Amino acid sequence: MWYLAGVLPPRDPAPPCAADDGVDVTLIRWMLSLSPEERLAVLQGFADSVTELTHDSTATKVQRST
Repeated sequence: MWYLAGVLPPRDPAPPCAADDGVDVTLIRWMLSLSPEERLAVLQGFADSVTELTHDSTATKVQRST
C-alpha cells in the first residue's frame, strides 16, 4: 500500500484489540485517530486504486453498438 506508507502506524507485536463480538477494531481506531483531511487522503487513495484497476479491465468496458 504505497499510498499509505507515511500514514500507517508501525505494526505493534501486541495482539489486535477485539470487541466483544469478535470484531478487530484496530483499523477503526486507526482511522478515527486521523484528521478529516488524512481520512479523505486515505479514502481517495483507495478510490484511485479501484479506478486504476478497473480502467483497463475488459469487464468494465462498454460495448457500443453502431
